[in-house]
Amino acid sequence: SISITLENSYIGAGQATRGAGVLVTIDKDLAINDKDSCGQHSVLLQMQHKLIHFSNVTFQGNNAKHFGAGFQMEDRITPGHWCVNQLVLIQRCKFMENMVTNSWDGGGSAIHFSSNPFTIVLYNACKNRNIQIEIEHTIFENNMIHTPDEVYISTVSIESYVNVTFTSCTFSGNQGSAVHALQTDIIFHGNTTFHNNYGNVGAGLSLFMNSFMYLKPHTKLLFANNYALLFGGAIFTDLEVEIPSTLPCFFQVLTEDEEDFLNTIQVTFISNTAGFAGSSLYGGYLDECHGMGLSVSGLSIFKKIFYYNSSSHLSIISSDPMSVCFCLGTITLKPVCQKQNRSYTIAVYPGETFSIPAVLVGQINGTVPGVVHSTFRDSSASLGKLQSSQRINEAKCTLLNYSVFTLWNSETLTLFPEKMQVW
Repeated sequence: SISITLENSYIGAGQATRGAGVLVTIDKDLAINDKDSCGQHSVLLQMQHKLIHFSNVTFQGNNAKHFGAGFQMEDRITPGHWCVNQLVLIQRCKFMENMVTNSWDGGGSAIHFSSNPFTIVLYNACKNRNIQIEIEHTIFENNMIHTPDEVYISTVSIESYVNVTFTSCTFSGNQGSAVHALQTDIIFHGNTTFHNNYGNVGAGLSLFMNSFMYLKPHTKLLFANNYALLFGGAIFTDLEVEIPSTLPCFFQVLTEDEEDFLNTIQVTFISNTAGFAGSSLYGGYLDECHGMGLSVSGLSIFKKIFYYNSSSHLSIISSDPMSVCFCLGTITLKPVCQKQNRSYTIAVYPGETFSIPAVLVGQINGTVPGVVHSTFRDSSASLGKLQSSQRINEAKCTLLNYSVFTLWNSETLTLFPEKMQVW
């Protein structure tokens, strides 16, 4: 076995293609072909049992071209090789003013953890595989992505790892998602704060490809004043499923005691904003998801432990469009989405133009921009379908305009939602 320990250190002003502060590579072949692109402190590990421990280390002002300006760890192990036992422990560290200038794969301006995606296969096949990453009492502040054209940019980027635990950390003033997870479970414990971060999606936390957020008892998360250019000012989740009703919620509580999670787990959203929709949360199938090991629905748990001002505007919690709702009376009112209000009757003569106030909604009726497809059919079915599509560019009630050229008995107008592509 082998261990690497850094204590009471300062690592700054490093420049490299990747891992400008510290680069750790786990590789069976012990070969780095691009030594000139590596960080100022590069370590190559072959041993099966590894401990990497940073305590009271400041990573400041490091500059990487593609990812991991402060610290990068990459696992190149492929199926057929030996299994891994590995612990990465980062305690009381600071990652400040580190920069990635040409982001790849999420960037990771402070930290980039990447693993060969085939290690997921290894994990399922090998009982001995055990990778733990724990980040405790650590500050991430003012880390930057210089070329933010890529949607998925981040401060801490984690790809294809089993799980990563954050305990009482602070993310402040960072560009990109504070934490970006791909095929990785993110576990929270203690008091962690995300504030004043800004990115394209999920300025606080972005979860992709069946990544989940787990909340231990005695956990409080605060998302305040984060801004996403597109969706999910605080949290963005993109779970890739075909049958939402079979899916666990994007968040899970690590206790089956309802009193325990009601009294000790809290997630608070304050003054987060998003350019299009979901100022606090975008995605997650809240209407259908379930909590693992609990008898109550996922939506019920969400309403008990997530706190936000539901009256501030119409798109605090939303998702890709799921239905079209009418806005009765005036377009400034909230959408009316109850089953009994799914029809809208209007008298019109042939040749006239008429308008219908409507809005697209996602989960729990949070408004969202998108495209409304419309189909006309008369009651005798003697007319063919007439298609039209109208784009709703904002997450609010909008007038949809139609013209009637032929009217044989009565006509039915049916509206269908579709996601609007913005990147």
